[in-house]
This record gives sequence, C-alpha cells and structure tokens, in this order.
Amino acid sequence: MKPKVAIVYDWADTHYGGAEKVLATLHELYPEATLFTSFVTPQATWIKKFSKIRTSFLQSWPSFILKHKAFLSIFLPFAFESFDFNGYDLIISVTSFAAKGILTKPTQKHICYLLTPTRFLYSHTEDYLSKFFLISQPFYRYLRRFDQVAATRPDKIYAISQLVAKRCQKYYHRNVDGVIYPTIFNTREAKEEKKTGLPDKFFLCVGRLTSYKKIKLVIQTCGQLGFPLVVIGTGPEYKSLRKLVNHHHWSQIQLLGNQSEKTLKMYYNKALALVAPGLEDFGINLLEANSQGTLVITHPESGARELLSNDQALDLDPQDLAGSLQKVLQRVYRQSKNRVTAQKADTASFKKNWQKKVTYEHKQ
Repeated sequence: MKPKVAIVYDWADTHYGGAEKVLATLHELYPEATLFTSFVTPQATWIKKFSKIRTSFLQSWPSFILKHKAFLSIFLPFAFESFDFNGYDLIISVTSFAAKGILTKPTQKHICYLLTPTRFLYSHTEDYLSKFFLISQPFYRYLRRFDQVAATRPDKIYAISQLVAKRCQKYYHRNVDGVIYPTIFNTREAKEEKKTGLPDKFFLCVGRLTSYKKIKLVIQTCGQLGFPLVVIGTGPEYKSLRKLVNHHHWSQIQLLGNQSEKTLKMYYNKALALVAPGLEDFGINLLEANSQGTLVITHPESGARELLSNDQALDLDPQDLAGSLQKVLQRVYRQSKNRVTAQKADTASFKKNWQKKVTYEHKQ
C-alpha cells in the first residue's frame, strides 16, 4: 500500500525558480500528494500542477501584507504548527525556513529537504539587514529559537549541496542524512533559433534578482567595460537595476524579465558564459547553462560548483569579487565562444537518487 504523502513549502509567491522546480519534480514522484504552504499568490502559476493544496490562516490576510516577509516571518511558526497532518504517512518539507517546524506524530515520517538554514537568521544576515531588522531584536531572537527547535523535528534531513550540509552542522549542530543534488533540468540542447537584436557575443545572468546573487555587480562591471549582458529573471531588485541601466545609458545591457524555458535555453546556448558571482546554496541555473555546453563563471563555493569540473567553470575570488570578475570577463570576452563538456546528471538522475535515499516504512 502506497503511503499518503504531504509536501510542505514555506510560501508560494514567486515565479518558477529553483525551489519551485524541485516541488514540480516531487509532484511527478508523488502525483497524489497534497501541497501545504503558508499562502499562495497569483504569481505562483507553477502551483497549478498540484490538484490538492492546503494553505494556512495567512491566506485570508490582505495581499499587501503578504508582500512584507519581515512582518510575516513573525507569524510563520504559528502557521506551520497549525497544520493538521492526520492521515498522512510521509511528510516532505522543502524549506529554507519554517516549513521544517511542522508538528507530526511518532507514527509519521518527516523528511526535510533542506534548501539552506534560514538565510536572514544565519549565513546572509547582512544582506537582509535592512528588511528583517525592521522587526525588533526580541522577535529576531524568538525566530532564531523557533528555528533551532524546528531543525530537531524532521526524522531525516537531506541537503541540496555539501555547502548546505556544512551550514546545517554549523548552525543546527546536526549532521544531514545525505546530500541529494537538485539536478532538475532537461539536458536536451536548444534548437538553433534566430533572435533579432541578439549580440554576437554577450554574457548572461539568470535567476531571481535579489541582493545576495550580486547581479548588480555584474551589471556595473559589464556597463563599465562596454560588454553586452542579458539578464533574465525578476525579483526585488528588478526596478533598481533597471533604473541603474537607464541612468548610465548602458544600451548593451538588456533586462528581459522572465522568459519561457525554450527561450531561456536559447540564451544559454548563445551566451559566452553564464555569470553567477553570488554564493548560491545550489544554483540550478549553473547546471542548466552547462547542459547547453556553456561556460560558467561563479563563486567557487556555490553548491552546483561541486558538480562542475575546472574545465566547465571559472572561479571568482570571493576576497576580491569585483576585481576578479572584471579580469575574468575581459579574458573570456577576448576569446571565441567557449564550448564545454556538459554534465550527465539531469532530472532523471535526481529522481533515481531521491527514490534510493528517501524510502518509507510504516512506523508502529
């Protein structure tokens, strides 16, 4: 008899990013699973893949409040502890914050797929300082205490990278039960396609536009060097980055927002290199670019870098990110298109690895 499965995710308010691709793939593995999440917004179109969805009391709150994560973070522990998992056998939390804090029974199995220990509480506090420190220090201490307790609740924790596994041990004092890389992408190469206005040589950035990804640094560097750059994705920094480009009249830099998978693959295929200087918990976009035979320029400690050889990726110097980025971009731009060997890992290998490690046995 198959177990009744629940999948739990922190919140569903963004477009189709790395975590959402994980959820979509888990849905393929567990098509009858119910998705539990604190709230859903119209931007999360990917959620339509799930036929059964449960949201918390936060769903009834006004939409303008749901945009303020700093404020909402105070209530997320209550939201996830309020969920009733009666009747479910296997509960899988995909989380970087409160979803791992759900309450389950001894007869149920709770597997946590850890995206990272909560960034604003630990590894990226400075990046989130202006937003999350608007809440008072007592609330910050409360959230950290909750998060420490929440990390003890899963029966097993699997990390998305060795980087995240090390953070789990450092911040939660708990060793993970294994690493399952989210190699969730299609390895088929993009078909040759004509695209008007596309430079002969250009660099590419892909992802959610948040401060820790350092997209602003790439834009400033390419702007100053006069190198063509295409940025695909949206996020909190989109408007400020657009303003920066317009202010300097950097016409060689294009911010295209979100694009279809077909178009994205075409840009991966045509780019000189994908540039990802921020420290990524994993970084599916690095492997997506590599799957098209495209060079990756990245932070040496990013999770996906663990799967890429030195022939497939060029590392930046974390101690001199701006200086090393400028030098690497200049070197790559002088060369012709760099074709590299593609990784063999893809969605099928992720599914196989997941099913091998995440097993269910009925608890008495």
